[in-house]
This record gives sequence, structure tokens and C-alpha cells, in this order.
Amino acid sequence: MATYLLGIDAGTTGCKTNIFDLDGNLYGSDYREYPCYYPNPGWVEQIPEDMTHSLFDSVRAALRDSGLNPADVKSMAISTQGSVLEALTRTTI
Repeated sequence: MATYLLGIDAGTTGCKTNIFDLDGNLYGSDYREYPCYYPNPGWVEQIPEDMTHSLFDSVRAALRDSGLNPADVKSMAISTQGSVLEALTRTTI
């Protein structure tokens, strides 16, 4: 059975998912944007549900793109900026 690694970069305006083998070969990739809201001058807000839906869709699309069995993904790493952390820790993929 092969081993693959899944990496997620949840940034300020979108998230990217990549799937690699242990030699660093890319097997699947996806990017999804999520909105920023500007309710007042100098303010910016994001809604966790916007972000988590995009994140889950990105993971699913990268897995689909890879053609791999999801059970072969043995590890996941998440890179995120501070305000995204709460949204990611409150749900499961």
C-alpha cells in the first residue's frame, strides 16, 4: 500500500490543497477562494462556514484529481494564518 501526504494552506483569501507521495511528487491539487466582507471602513470579516466549505471542497477536489484511494493518505498538515485556526479546529473533514 502506498503512502501519501495531504497539505492544506488556509490563507487570507483562499485555501490550497496538495497531495504528495513520500518522494515529493505532486498527485493532486486544488485552490478555492472564500469571501472577505468589509462592513465598515478599515474592517474586514470572514465567516467560518464560508471558509470550511471551501476547505472541504478543496480537499475533495484534490483527492478526486489525484485518483488515489483516500485511505492511502496517511498524514495531513495545515498551514494557516491566525484567524482561520478556529474555523478549522471546530469541524472535521
